Amino acid sequence: MADSAKENSLGQREADGLQMSQQSRYHPAKLVKLFCCIVSSQVVSSLTMARRKKAGYAAATQNLGEWLRQMRDEKGVPLRIVAAAADMDQAHLSKIELGHRVPTEKQSAALARYFSVDSHDMEARRIAEKFRQDFADNPAAGMAVQMLNEGPLNE
Repeated sequence: MADSAKENSLGQREADGLQMSQQSRYHPAKLVKLFCCIVSSQVVSSLTMARRKKAGYAAATQNLGEWLRQMRDEKGVPLRIVAAAADMDQAHLSKIELGHRVPTEKQSAALARYFSVDSHDMEARRIAEKFRQDFADNPAAGMAVQMLNEGPLNE
């Protein structure tokens, strides 16, 4: 009889311990903290994935895609409207805004008309973006830019 009382007592302590561990494991404060960590981690991860940039040549000014997105946001128009005005696919314009693609000369001219900006300014930004993307990892890119700044361009 003493053995069965010990077993019941031991079994009860294990059950109590299990209940306590489950209570502490699912404490509301711990759940809130865990949830906040998960959510903030997902937000940071999605922003990092969406805005991944090449390492190397760092731009001193806003790149073409950021500039286009800023103008689109200021106008309050959706991506599909601007893409249609520039006669391009919505996915292509999205990639341009993210810095993954460069618009063609024709698309740049259409974007300049849509946003009412100088076409030469738009084309200069397009060329600069093309240069950034093509030579981002080239250590001589900075020297090439300095050479372009030193001598006059044929106009």
